[in-house]
Parts: sequence; structure tokens; C-alpha cells
Amino acid sequence: MLINNRHCANVLGQVDGSEVPRESVPSLKVGVFSETVYLPDDITQKPTFSDRHMHYEVTAGRPNGINPGESFI
Repeated sequence: MLINNRHCANVLGQVDGSEVPRESVPSLKVGVFSETVYLPDDITQKPTFSDRHMHYEVTAGRPNGINPGESFI
């Protein structure tokens, strides 16, 4: 679903709120990942995360998209 329905909006970057095309911000990187989140029984404790999986197929080859071998984290 993400591959067929992906869309990146322009970046808000101006003081006046006007949009900036993402292609004009080469340092911007867009990626998609999933991971497992474990919520503790004690709500005062932080959740833990594991099994991060990058979904390069969603953004590879697109403007500002993360490609295989790259990381945004």
C-alpha cells in the first residue's frame, strides 16, 4: 500500500509559512521503517524497541528518499 500511495508534501521552511519544494532541500531525507514496541506494565517506565526494519522499497529512487544502504537514524 505504501509503495502505490506514497506522497511527500512540500516542506514548510519560510518565515511567512510558504512551502519549499523538497528537491531544493538536498539534506532532507525521507524514509519508512517499522519496529516492535514493548510497553512495560509499569507506566512510569519507558517502552523498549527492537527489530527495526527499513522499508527501502517505499522511498528508493524518489527525490530525497532513503536508498538501500543509507540510514536516517
